[in-house]
Amino acid sequence: MKSNHPSFFASVCTAAICVSGCTNGIENWGNYLPTAEYDHIDITHIDFTQVDSELVFALDNPLPIGVEVTTLDYVLYLNDIDILEGTDNDGFSLGAESVSDLPLPISLEYAEVFELVQATRGSDTFNFALDAQIGFETYAGPVEIPMFIEGEMPALRAPKMRFDSLSVDDLHWDTLDLTVDLEMDNDLGSTLWFESMDVELTAEGSDLASTQLEGLGGVSGSNSEILSLPVEVDLWGVATTAVNAITNEGEVVLGMNGEAWVDTPFGLAPLDIDHTGDINIW
Repeated sequence: MKSNHPSFFASVCTAAICVSGCTNGIENWGNYLPTAEYDHIDITHIDFTQVDSELVFALDNPLPIGVEVTTLDYVLYLNDIDILEGTDNDGFSLGAESVSDLPLPISLEYAEVFELVQATRGSDTFNFALDAQIGFETYAGPVEIPMFIEGEMPALRAPKMRFDSLSVDDLHWDTLDLTVDLEMDNDLGSTLWFESMDVELTAEGSDLASTQLEGLGGVSGSNSEILSLPVEVDLWGVATTAVNAITNEGEVVLGMNGEAWVDTPFGLAPLDIDHTGDINIW
């Protein structure tokens, strides 16, 4: 099952013009100076650990000659908290009488962000604001354009996982069929669809089984739900301690390590799985 992926575009804010060092009659150039307008956000990469994006500005040069973008200073706020400041001095050339896109790369490590910013349960995004100054060098002198834009940026959080129960479904002469129930808690507002999972299991520290599964189902937003994993144990290929641990009633220490691919509001994302805990056997 697939979820729809809505586009997240920020509100457009046209910049006012601020001229620094108003000499040579620059203050009288008016509409003949370059202008900047925020256009959209591109998500270039996202997973549960980080997001790479580009804030794209449309720069309009009405002059009959090219001009240079010399600086781009900015402060980024998430949920009203200042988390990132930067300066881009790489330079950018604007063609004569043309509109050009200027991308500002923004990369965020979620572990660092969540130390400063609390994401709201039931929300897929942060509210962001960018306070920026774009500097031009024109033949008439330097020009600075202040910009303040607001919008939304992905706040992708990994679901919290715990073992719920393990059931022994069937015993054959060479295999053992199990079902491992996982409780997944989804902090987002949108459903997370578990498209595939490739994991290795241990019981009481001994290798138990490996399994590759597809189409495990979804966990709805702001909710905890059970995902059931069918597992086949090769009785000839595992340690006796592991088999004995899961064929007795009670609890066993189960380990799970591997990767899942999860369909999120922003596209497919890999999810690392590394979990150990007690699980009830029935």
